[in-house]
Amino acid sequence: MDYEQILYEVKGRVAVITLNRPEVLNAWTPQMGQEIIDALEKSNNNDKAGAVVITGAGRGFCSGADMRLFGQMADELQKASDPEALMQKSREQLTGVIDLLIRKSLNSKPIIGAINGPAVGIGATMTLAWDVRLASEKASFGFVFTRLGLVPEAGSSFLLPRIIGISKALELIYSGRIIDAKEASEIGLVDHVLPPEKLMPTALEIAEDYAKRPSMALRLAKELIIKGAFFHGLEEALSLEREYFIRCQLSPEHREIIRAFLEKGKTSSAHA
Repeated sequence: MDYEQILYEVKGRVAVITLNRPEVLNAWTPQMGQEIIDALEKSNNNDKAGAVVITGAGRGFCSGADMRLFGQMADELQKASDPEALMQKSREQLTGVIDLLIRKSLNSKPIIGAINGPAVGIGATMTLAWDVRLASEKASFGFVFTRLGLVPEAGSSFLLPRIIGISKALELIYSGRIIDAKEASEIGLVDHVLPPEKLMPTALEIAEDYAKRPSMALRLAKELIIKGAFFHGLEEALSLEREYFIRCQLSPEHREIIRAFLEKGKTSSAHA
C-alpha cells in the first residue's frame, strides 16, 4: 500500500508511524486508519522491527475525526432515497476500520505512543490500545463525544475505565473537557510527560530496549497481559501462563539465552 496520510520508516529495530496531515492537526479519516493498520501489519511481519512508535507530524497528534466527513454525510443523507440504509452502510465502513485498528493494536508488537500535541476523540481513544503512552508537555486529551451528540468509540467504553477507573472515565465523557498532559499523567492515562524535545528520543529509546527482547516471549507476554487484564479470570490466566511458559522454554531464543548465561557463569568461576 502507498501511504498518503501517514509516514512509515524503520529506524534501527523500531518501526515509526507518523500521522501526516499536519495542516488539519492530523485529523483522522478511514483512509488514515487503513494506512495505520497496513503499517502495523508490515511491522509485525518484519523481523527487523521489534517495536513500534506512533506519533504525529507538526504540532498536533490527532485532532479527532475529520469533521468534513460528517458534513459530507449530512449532504448525502439529505439527497438519499433511503437515508437509514446509507447511514448504516457508512457507519459499518467507518466502525469496521476503527474496530480492526484496535484489534490490530492489541495484537501487535509493543506500541509506544509519542503523543506530541492535541489528542481528541479518536485521537485519544485509539491510543488506549497501545502499550505505553508518552506525552509531550504540549499534549492535551479530550473525549468530546457527548459534545457532538455521540458516544465513545474505538473500544474506549471498555478500555478507558479499566485504565483510569469508572468514575474518572464517566467524568471525562460526561464533561467532554480537555485535560492537559499533567492531569493525564496524574490519572494514569499516560505513563510519562516529557519536554517536547525529549519525547521522540525517549520513545525510540524505550522501543529499542523492548526490541532487544526475544520476540516470542515479548509477543506471548503481551497476549497474556491483555487477556488477563481484560478478558480472563484467574484460572484461565494460570492455564494460559503454563502453556505459554512451556512454549517459550522450547524456543531457540530461550535456549540460546540460557546457554550464554551458563557459559558466562563458567567463565566467571574460572577467574574467581
